[in-house]
Amino acid sequence: MMAPEEPTDAPTTTQPATATGGDIGPNVNYIISIPGILKIVEVVIGIICLGCVGSFPYVTVLGGPYSWYLFVVSICFIVTLVFFILFFLNIHSKLQAVPWGLVELIYGFGATLLYFIAACVLAAYTGNAGTLIAGTVFAFFNTIAYGVGTFFSFRDWRAGAVPGAA
Repeated sequence: MMAPEEPTDAPTTTQPATATGGDIGPNVNYIISIPGILKIVEVVIGIICLGCVGSFPYVTVLGGPYSWYLFVVSICFIVTLVFFILFFLNIHSKLQAVPWGLVELIYGFGATLLYFIAACVLAAYTGNAGTLIAGTVFAFFNTIAYGVGTFFSFRDWRAGAVPGAA
């Protein structure tokens, strides 16, 4: 007859959960990847763009091109921030029905195009206002950032890579 096994007091170790698989949680690797860095740059430049043109005292009076610029910058800022949060917290891995590579590619192309148009429109109406000139310059910088991000999204989409899986 066999005696029942006695429990051991040996400590059990568990591995900390990481968000690189399908778990929801911070994915530090995304922040240090090229798409993550570009999203951070796009958000920071977007804040600068909003500050430059939003601080111009006659924006609400003149409306038109300034309102269009602020609309484009605000929408792109919000959507880019949402994408960053989705990929950084690995939430996109739970929404597998969405073709994230294609969605990010289409959004990046649209944001690049809209930013370029908004920057050109603002450039035509800057006059000698320093804040509007700065807003135009930073809008062109963000156009370049979105264009580079779109290039990497296209490359990842062609390779079949999932965004945020850095």
